Amino acid sequence: MTVSDKNAFLMKHGEKELLNQYWYSSHTIEHLVQELQASATSAAFLSTPSVYFSLPKGSALRKASWVFDLDDQWASDPHFFKYDFRDPGGIPEHLHHAFDCVVIDPPVHHTGGVGAVCHCSKAAAGGGRESTL
Repeated sequence: MTVSDKNAFLMKHGEKELLNQYWYSSHTIEHLVQELQASATSAAFLSTPSVYFSLPKGSALRKASWVFDLDDQWASDPHFFKYDFRDPGGIPEHLHHAFDCVVIDPPVHHTGGVGAVCHCSKAAAGGGRESTL
């Protein structure tokens, strides 16, 4: 087992099948974090808490980013927004067009989930050089 296999988020948090919550592998998280650190200044993490919480604490990127998720276990984080893909219009106005990158893991097992997440992504993405992962 390498150091990258020991992702702190994955070691601390189990997946919740009832919430259709499944995490990326350590390898995938590591590569996403590296890509984000190289190319983003702020990011919206839609249903991707494993990536958000794997950003280095105190980093400029983490401070400028938000995690959008249904699971209240993240509610103590100051950049948590309780996001239900079935209510894509519920994003606060101050988070509209606030991010240059959006990381999405859409709930593909729900009818309309992908379309609803796309709506949220468009609201969160900035008006310039944003990208979606």
